[in-house]
Amino acid sequence: MKGAARAPHQRGIRQRLLSGGAWQLLARLIGSGGGMLVSMLLARLLPPAELGVYFMLVSIAAAGSTVALFGTQQSATRLISGALARNELTAIRRDLRALFLLAAIGAVTVGAAYLLAGAPLLAQHLFRTPLLVAAAGVTACWVGLRMLQTLLFFTFRGFHDLRFSAMFENALTQLLLLTVLLGCYITGQQLSLLSVATLNVAALALTVVLGLALLWWRYWSPLPAARGINLVPVLRRALPFWVSSFFVLVVGELHLWVLGANAPAEQVALYGTAWRLMQLVVLPLGFVNHLIPPMVSELHAQGQSGKLERLLRGSATAAAIPSLLVLALLMLAAVPLMKLIYGDFFAGGGAVLALLAAAQGVNVLTGSPGVLLAMSDQQRLLMRISIVTGVTGLGVSLLLAPHWGAVGVAIGYGSFLCLQNIAMAMFCLRRLKIRTWTGRAPVRDLWFAVRDELVHRHDQPLWRTLHQALCGLEDRLLPLLGVRLVECLGDSHASVFNQLNRIGGCGCYYFRSTLTSDAAAYGLGNAESKTTAAQRFRDRLAKAPADRPVLLLLGEVDCGYLIWQRAARAGMTLQGALDDSLRRYIGFLDTVRVTHANLLVVTPPLPAVADGETSPRLERMRPGITASQRERTELTQAFNAGLRDWARRSGCRLLDLEQDMLDPHTGLLRQQFRQTKVSHHLDREAFAMLIRQRLDLGWLAPPSPR
Repeated sequence: MKGAARAPHQRGIRQRLLSGGAWQLLARLIGSGGGMLVSMLLARLLPPAELGVYFMLVSIAAAGSTVALFGTQQSATRLISGALARNELTAIRRDLRALFLLAAIGAVTVGAAYLLAGAPLLAQHLFRTPLLVAAAGVTACWVGLRMLQTLLFFTFRGFHDLRFSAMFENALTQLLLLTVLLGCYITGQQLSLLSVATLNVAALALTVVLGLALLWWRYWSPLPAARGINLVPVLRRALPFWVSSFFVLVVGELHLWVLGANAPAEQVALYGTAWRLMQLVVLPLGFVNHLIPPMVSELHAQGQSGKLERLLRGSATAAAIPSLLVLALLMLAAVPLMKLIYGDFFAGGGAVLALLAAAQGVNVLTGSPGVLLAMSDQQRLLMRISIVTGVTGLGVSLLLAPHWGAVGVAIGYGSFLCLQNIAMAMFCLRRLKIRTWTGRAPVRDLWFAVRDELVHRHDQPLWRTLHQALCGLEDRLLPLLGVRLVECLGDSHASVFNQLNRIGGCGCYYFRSTLTSDAAAYGLGNAESKTTAAQRFRDRLAKAPADRPVLLLLGEVDCGYLIWQRAARAGMTLQGALDDSLRRYIGFLDTVRVTHANLLVVTPPLPAVADGETSPRLERMRPGITASQRERTELTQAFNAGLRDWARRSGCRLLDLEQDMLDPHTGLLRQQFRQTKVSHHLDREAFAMLIRQRLDLGWLAPPSPR
């Protein structure tokens, strides 16, 4: 692929979440916010009855495009991302031919059927409005263009191009339409239903043309030539998706059709405007659902169930927090909001908005079980769940719509949504042994993930300000909850204390890490050091009460490699460099004990990098050092011996983990503490478990007064 997008699938999950997340979030905000603003303008440009018919046209286009796609949209993501993972680029070209051929056949078939029979039938026998026939040609084009837009979105997502998939989902179309409608509203130009529908189709056409051009230039043209077309395999995979998407999307649209058949068009307008406003609740989850499918497919294929569950539950929790805040607002102020945004007539849609928002709240709390089922070869199960819950919800709407109008349909749709998401979540647990819903553990993990990110980005002013604000919040909130703070200072190895918080088991103690990558034993005790570690640690300690426990941990690279480096550069003996570094480090510890007597020093961990192992990161960190792992281990042991001697003389507490880490057979680090990848860091889970086992919580209690 061309340029930076040549191999986005080769990036790590964290990188893809960060790089694509901003684009996805921006696109979702523009799409949902633009859709709401478009509805707000249309409520002032069109009479309520015509606005109700417009929402019917939107629903017909959505249902028609879903039918026309034949399930190719989700198949596109699965087929393309899978072929990229296997490096089968010729298969991608054949699959794309099949996908767009099936979509073209579906668009022509559905568009022609609607134009010749669907529009007259719906106008005369269901919705009873001649406006549908007048807009039949525009609606048929609308179906085909929306189908292409949806397929483009899923195709770009299959290539892991979250930037273009975000652009072509809905954001660009809504932005174009909003711009034109805003101009009409400002200039006072009158619009009819047909002209509004035509403007929508024109915005869609511009979006689709641009998307097809970018797809051809960026992805299709660089693919290797391949003959043939994978029509039958693609169709076989797409059909279960088609049936499940029919019941997820089309049955959802049929609730509005039931309302249109049993109530005046003004009721449809109430339901449609409430629906647009309700999308604010599901906006964060929709953002997540469009971001994670390629990653879910990849992790499932690799059999990493634990990592997959953490991804799903963590993303669900991140989406739930803002969603529930919006949900509370919409439910408590539904009537005033409808009146404020759309006008006095639409205040009657407050109950509809509250019901739809509550149903979406259940959707948000269950997370993304549909994504997991779709990306884990459970399409048939997803299809059966969608059929049963879709028919049930539609039956409720049919029963209640004649008597309660838009409120009855909101109850029916809400029943469908709640039943479907709860059933999918339960089957994910039963079939795949994976939980997707939010919970206390994901909230905790999200909290520490945010803390880790703020700590590691402390050098940037914005992130430093946010971190300081977060520390201030912890200082005030945690004592009120009966939680005792422990200040943890050190280099990147000290991030293990956040892991200690995650695994729990440390009573009422909360370990707050202040990390800096330039923390070194020599530099901490050197007044002329160019590093900022010592000053950062002093700033943190200056804000901590004198009786607060302090833990200090430096890693093997700082206590070992830098000693080797200084000895080589300064022409010193290794023992001389070791003594100098240890002396300066102990000097820093003594200054800390003056203000914070409750100090606990952790011995540096043993070296984790074996002989012959290397990586670009390690080459940058330790250039020119060729010492063996045994030599590095012996140096770290010598450093620790010096710390033990100082601790005995000074009476300072020392958490000595050396013997627990040392393999008596090899004289090196035990295998359980090494990561699967080449890294100088220890396995955080094993390291944290060791600290929890050896940490005497009595050491953290305030020392008794002398």
